[in-house]
Amino acid sequence: MSMDRFVERLNEFGLDVEFKNNKLNLSYEGVSKKITIDDDWQSAIRGFYRSRRHHYDDEERIFWSPKSFERPIGRLNQNALNYTKSYEFSGNRSGKVIIDQATKKFSLAFLNSDEYQRFFEVIVERRLERRGLRAFKDVIDFLWQPRSIRYEVSSNTDKSLLFDKASKAIAGCLFKLAYEKGECWEPLKPKKRIQVDFHEEESEDDLNIPLAAYDENLVRYYKVARSSQFPSQAFLAFYHVLEYNFLKVSDESLYNKIRGQINNPEFRPNQKNIDRLIFTIGSHKDQSDETEMLRSVLQKYVNEEELIDFIKMVEEEVERNIYTNKRSIFGENLVVNAKAGHALSNCAKIIKHIRNSLVHSSDRYTREDCHIPLTESEELVHEFVPLVRYMAEKIIFSSASSSP
Repeated sequence: MSMDRFVERLNEFGLDVEFKNNKLNLSYEGVSKKITIDDDWQSAIRGFYRSRRHHYDDEERIFWSPKSFERPIGRLNQNALNYTKSYEFSGNRSGKVIIDQATKKFSLAFLNSDEYQRFFEVIVERRLERRGLRAFKDVIDFLWQPRSIRYEVSSNTDKSLLFDKASKAIAGCLFKLAYEKGECWEPLKPKKRIQVDFHEEESEDDLNIPLAAYDENLVRYYKVARSSQFPSQAFLAFYHVLEYNFLKVSDESLYNKIRGQINNPEFRPNQKNIDRLIFTIGSHKDQSDETEMLRSVLQKYVNEEELIDFIKMVEEEVERNIYTNKRSIFGENLVVNAKAGHALSNCAKIIKHIRNSLVHSSDRYTREDCHIPLTESEELVHEFVPLVRYMAEKIIFSSASSSP
């Protein structure tokens, strides 16, 4: 009966699977294949479907029972060595913490979660389309078995007490690894990612050498932003593209004001006109107001009507008014009025405010309004990454020169 439930779950996604003589009999597009399920996996599958003592939290990706707490983790410094090394931390009491491949029961719990649908579409289905059944040699090829961290105790423990002990022990062990070995891990929680198509993808046959020469420094910031796995880091790197021309644009504004006075046919180098020049220079406060400097840069390089169209496109894509509805953003209620004469200024204010919140760990209101890396506030920042990325790209395009 347990094996039947396992097979039924796989068949829900369009597979043709049956279990017979310790093998999975698979059929796909006229091709058949048999995969042997070893004794360990059969025992895990039977134990998983028979037990009523374990549970899975879809929102947090936590698999738990009265004696254990397990969740997937991801490596933050991906280029570090010993990626597959296992660790076991023993406690003074009965608990212990283990970092290793996720247990078979965790993988089975994920198979029966709502999130598996997306995993099947992105991983399993694409693998089938590219390589067919030859890509599947073991039952794990249909499942997700990441690295995980689990907390185990010897006796049954109340859920709230188990979660409290596990959370504290896991946090301490992950810090110990970062401090002593330079290995940085973090729990992998489901994330709502905004996927926005900024341009049409070119086929390999359509790749052409760009006709423009782009500012190399801006491109470097842009590459850092695109390659970062953290929304906060990506946001700041894109912001550096915007910030790069602050003084240039501000100085141009001042030069134009002075030029307008000097080029006036009535201008004479007398005290009255010299005083006017001094006043113009003295009243030019853009250098000390970065929000105004950002607004000036956006006005120079970003077309407001196109920006408004982009904002509407993003909100249609995510089916939420993430920009045009007033919301609390790190302690301030802000909104983008997607109308000409307002959109650029509103965006400048919001982007500058988020930048300040990312750079400074203190806040003007309560500690809850701070940005804390690797927490839910990363999700808020992530929603504004498409906006600052769009502006950074427009600046890179507009500031480029023609290739010789």
